[in-house]
Amino acid sequence: MAATLDTHAAVKRLTASGINTEQAEAIVGTVARSDADLVTTTHLRAEIVQLEQRLAVISQ
Repeated sequence: MAATLDTHAAVKRLTASGINTEQAEAIVGTVARSDADLVTTTHLRAEIVQLEQRLAVISQ
């Protein structure tokens, strides 16, 4: 399961530290989009198992 980002809370934290709202939203939006391409260790291990199974079938 991928980690989730509370974008509203992140924008609030950034604006509280002095960053204007437009910049804070741009930063949080960029981070949220980049997070979508990440995989978990569990997902990666499952993919490896599937590949190993496919290779075992091919090598028989």
